[in-house]
Amino acid sequence: MTDTTRRRLLAGGLATLALPASAVPAPAAPARAAPDAVRLVRAAAGTEVTTPHNRVPSELANEASELPGRVRLGARTPNVTIYEFFDYNCPWCRKSCQDARALIEGEADLAYVLVNFAVLGAPSIEAARIALAYARQTDGKGYFALHEKLFSLKGTVNGQRAYDAARALGADGDRLLKDADSDVVTAAMKAAVNLGNNLGFTATPTYLVLTEAYHGYLPLADKRRIVANVRGCEAVVC
Repeated sequence: MTDTTRRRLLAGGLATLALPASAVPAPAAPARAAPDAVRLVRAAAGTEVTTPHNRVPSELANEASELPGRVRLGARTPNVTIYEFFDYNCPWCRKSCQDARALIEGEADLAYVLVNFAVLGAPSIEAARIALAYARQTDGKGYFALHEKLFSLKGTVNGQRAYDAARALGADGDRLLKDADSDVVTAAMKAAVNLGNNLGFTATPTYLVLTEAYHGYLPLADKRRIVANVRGCEAVVC
């Protein structure tokens, strides 16, 4: 990728993807439940999790299933679906990525949907553009390999590093750059940010299950508990 191309990707991202300040969380520690909430959770006999969460309007939650650029992993006909809104420069999203393979492989009827929610600055916008271009080029197949590769990188993940990772996986470089700078990819990024804003997402990762939003990293055991609850009683808490 030439310097000119990198500047074009960066300029395109900043010019066409307006990120309101409220949508840009600080890349700090994961959100924590207040002490009273934690005590309440612990009293629920293990049926709840301590990650802060709240109910969101069903009409907004349903929009997640129509987001352009979303990548579905796991079951084609699931009985449970988890959406993860993530940023490639979020350290807790990295941890969530490390959990994802075990979760998907251990839950045959689970769909795990990845939503690029590039809210941590210009490098994240660049990386998301390349990732979404790769998803378009591969029709989503093999995307998880790129997802894991990007989260295995140390330091800031930007467009150059995402491009190099995608090329190493066999992507067509010219098409990758063309798609990354396209209106289609820009629209997908804007749709994710707009929905996240409407849902009140101010942290990464944020997860959506049914009409419940979890703000901050969900440990693998908690994800499995939520999946079991949805299967058992069609709610995140039984």
